Amino acid sequence: MMKGYFFLLLIILKPTVLLAQKPASLPKHTALSTPELSFEVLWNTFQDHYAFFKVKEVNWHQAYRKYRPLVHAHTTEDSLFSICSAMLLPFRDGQVRLVNNQGKVFQGSRFIHKSSILSPLKSFYPDYSILAQQGFQKEQSLGPMVHQQPWISYALSPKLAYVRVNRFFADSTADLKSAVKNLARHLDTLFSKIAMAPGLIIDLRNTRGGQRAFAYEWVTRFISKQTVGLYRRDRQPGVNYEDLTPAETEFVEPGTAKPYSGPVALLTNPYTADAADVFTVIMNEVPQVLLIGENTLGNYSDPYWFRLPNGWNVSLSNQRYYNARMICYEGMGTPVDILVKNNNNSSTQDPVLMRAIQELMIRVSTDK
Repeated sequence: MMKGYFFLLLIILKPTVLLAQKPASLPKHTALSTPELSFEVLWNTFQDHYAFFKVKEVNWHQAYRKYRPLVHAHTTEDSLFSICSAMLLPFRDGQVRLVNNQGKVFQGSRFIHKSSILSPLKSFYPDYSILAQQGFQKEQSLGPMVHQQPWISYALSPKLAYVRVNRFFADSTADLKSAVKNLARHLDTLFSKIAMAPGLIIDLRNTRGGQRAFAYEWVTRFISKQTVGLYRRDRQPGVNYEDLTPAETEFVEPGTAKPYSGPVALLTNPYTADAADVFTVIMNEVPQVLLIGENTLGNYSDPYWFRLPNGWNVSLSNQRYYNARMICYEGMGTPVDILVKNNNNSSTQDPVLMRAIQELMIRVSTDK
């Protein structure tokens, strides 16, 4: 089940791990002190390779004029880290990272939709008593524990199946090929359990991080023919921020002879990110899928890693990904079909989940 994937390396932000380095851009004049040259390389590499200056509304030349005078030959590493972090903060981009030689990490704050009422990192692992009240059996789990939560959990009712996806990656000690094969085995088990359910809910609220190959492996269980996953264009080096490579097509192949064909509700919120973003943007094109909740984060690009002269590692968003209709949702998130505000009082109520149950029951009844 390894057909048609675009593989993404899992990056672990530790100084002992070798990151796959891309070219960095040097300034015109390199006879500078290490702090000054490091700043210049950071600025110039973003200038040449960052793909979303307009989306993020960042005036990069204005940032240079503001922060460059603060850096000189005697700037300490701590001061330089603070200066660079402040310059990068306005991107609000989770793929923008700065990692110093001691392993200290700056990661750009996520682009959170202003309409959201969520508290930061609010958990959405629903109280299963809510599901029990709707006729669902006891929760089951599959795979390893990730962040103290089951990798995949599910519950069944006479009419519906509920699946919660914690993350789109596995144990970081496993190589990607083995990890995807491991996921495929777990999905074989999962879909053997839920195959007879007339309707399916997949809860992706707060499903952050992961690997594109994992998202594609999930998609294979819902398609019966080769399907366009995403179109990709890379930022071309230069002063023109809109100069991009021609679109490359990423296809997804069917992963089973009997894909799930019942109505599917995907539950999303502004913390549905990265590989979960990828999954939703592809699944949004599958006819029987309904997105309920709030738009996803809108963070699709893989990280472009480069190294500064002082040894620090930096990443940025270098790619634009488009859906099958050539729409890029970076910064906006995959749009929902039915907008329902996620509720912080999920221990007593869960309007997104209840709306999904309601919508699927209508469709299940109609399909009879």
